[in-house]
Formats: sequence, structure tokens, C-alpha cells
Amino acid sequence: MDLVWLGIIVTVAIALSSGLATVLTSRRIGSGRVSTSQADDLWQQTQAMLASMQRRAERAEDQRDKLMDLQEQQTMPVLEAISQSQKHVLGLLTELAGRMEKSS
Repeated sequence: MDLVWLGIIVTVAIALSSGLATVLTSRRIGSGRVSTSQADDLWQQTQAMLASMQRRAERAEDQRDKLMDLQEQQTMPVLEAISQSQKHVLGLLTELAGRMEKSS
């Protein structure tokens, strides 16, 4: 075999293998998936963490809503009672001041 033919065969083989490698690499990059067990494990762990954080956020919102309802149901009546008692005391003091002026 001639060195020229050997050079041509080697050149064609290199060109074909390089083209094939480019096609395979672009398919892997374009697919968006990396098929390794470590990547799959990491993906599953990430999804589990996201689900856990979502559940925690929902629980926190529920607790916040319960606390707000509790405050509205218990604190507001107490504040209303205090306000009414202050109005009553103010009325009594006004009446007392009026009687003191009459007696003076």
C-alpha cells in the first residue's frame, strides 16, 4: 500500500471520527439531560428539597393565618371592652366634675 493511500485513509478516518464526535456531543448537550447516576441522585435530592420547602412554606402560611384569626377573635373583644370601660369612666368623671362645680 502506498503512503499516499495510507494518508488519505487516515485523513478520512480522522474526519469521520471528528464529525461523529461532534454529532454525539451536540445531541447530548441539546437534550438537556446528563445521564449519570450522580446527576440523577442530585436531581432527585433537589426535587425532594424543593417539595419540602414548599410544604414548610404552606405550613407557615397556615400558622400565620391561624394566629391572625386568633388575634382577631380574642384581642379585638378585649380592646373593645377596655374602650367601653374607659368611656364609662370618662362619663363618671364628667358627672363627678359637674357635681363638684354645682356644690362649689
